[in-house]
Amino acid sequence: MEENNIPPAMPPEMPVTPPPSPLQVTSDNRPFADRPGIKILFIVLLSLALFIPQAFIYALISEREGRSTSAKFEIGASYGGMQSITGPVLTIPYCYPEAKADPIGVVTLLPAELNVEAGINTQTLSRGMYDAEVYDSDIRIAGQFTFDYLKGLPVPMSALRLDQAVVTIGVEGLKGIQSLSEFAFGGKEYELEGEGASAYGVIDTDWIGYGDDDVVVAVCDDNDGKRLAAVVDLTSVADSASIPYSFDMSLKGADMLMFTPVGKRNVIKMSGKSTDPSFSGMVLPVSREISGDSFSAEWLVSSINRGYPQAFMGSKPLYSYSESRVGTKFLTSSGNYQLSDRTLKYAILVIVLTFISVFFSEIVAHRPIHILQYLLIGLALVLFYVLMFSLSEHVSFGLAYILAAIMIITMIGLYILGALKSRKFAAIVSGVLTVIYLYVYVLLNLESYALLSGAIGLFIVLSVVMYISLKIKWK
Repeated sequence: MEENNIPPAMPPEMPVTPPPSPLQVTSDNRPFADRPGIKILFIVLLSLALFIPQAFIYALISEREGRSTSAKFEIGASYGGMQSITGPVLTIPYCYPEAKADPIGVVTLLPAELNVEAGINTQTLSRGMYDAEVYDSDIRIAGQFTFDYLKGLPVPMSALRLDQAVVTIGVEGLKGIQSLSEFAFGGKEYELEGEGASAYGVIDTDWIGYGDDDVVVAVCDDNDGKRLAAVVDLTSVADSASIPYSFDMSLKGADMLMFTPVGKRNVIKMSGKSTDPSFSGMVLPVSREISGDSFSAEWLVSSINRGYPQAFMGSKPLYSYSESRVGTKFLTSSGNYQLSDRTLKYAILVIVLTFISVFFSEIVAHRPIHILQYLLIGLALVLFYVLMFSLSEHVSFGLAYILAAIMIITMIGLYILGALKSRKFAAIVSGVLTVIYLYVYVLLNLESYALLSGAIGLFIVLSVVMYISLKIKWK
């Protein structure tokens, strides 16, 4: 029997399975919560759920801003409050029986020229952590009146009781007056009186009784604040082409100093020291200059810019004097509240991009991160806004933003290091978060191009995320 020299059959070679790519998602029997689809769904829901603590932070910012506004108002009110000066205004009673309507009443005459010079020095007062800017001012008001504007009224000059005229000057806060000169008018000087004076009862009741005819009329009741008043005798200047006037006052106040251009021609000059003056009113100044903590501004206002004439029947114009005021505001900056509010609007961007970077990191590292850990990372991201806002009430907003960002980036970076056991991915997540916070801070400091820069930045970020997602083999 021949020996069979055929070698025994070799067992079939087993196929060699290549190791999975680091960017490949395998379909193993991983827990349900760790599957990519479920993890993505949870991240979306968590990002939406984090709007709830953001809403509470919005409410916190609004509440603190309201408290700051209230504290500043109280500080300013105790120092004199917002100041506005209107006048001088002449109110002259008349008795004209021949008139078909209103045989007894008053006519009001506004000055032909009004020249104002105000020197202002501001200072900051504090109450706790809240600051308010207040000011001391030295004001000189001068100009002239003319009776020419009365000729257009249906009351002749002979019917006017020139010896019983009243000059009034509206001052928003009489308690802010530190010193007041006499009112020089037509070569005479008259003492201006405030509330409680007995100038025909003008200050006590806003009404005046004139002579034996028992004429009762309102005087300069424009609801623009309190008034200074004096009874003046115009008999000696009835034939004058113009009647000069002038007076000086030292006035303290807060928030703003406004003047009403009641003259036919008005020149209003304001200068002084303030950290952040803002010019406002019916018209802006024709010239202004801000250098360091000093400023100057000049308004040239004509009567054609306003809605009331130089002379009219009665004591009130058809339009309020206050609608034509011009002046300067001295408001302490509340920028940290506005910037905190704007920063919070970018919260969803920070949260989503951070979650995406963490999600990609756990896939590449093949170390799943529990959904609870995602929740903790999300809460840390929300905590950033509380830290930033609370710090901004004590230091500058920029420093508060940087300190809060360093604290949160360090916290999340160390947490990722502990979760993934990889310094590489911890550094990547920390770097991504640093870039995001820098990007948001740049947007906060851009005004005209903030929307454009934000749109371009989002385009670039989404492009990068889409490119990285293509490198992952989803199964």
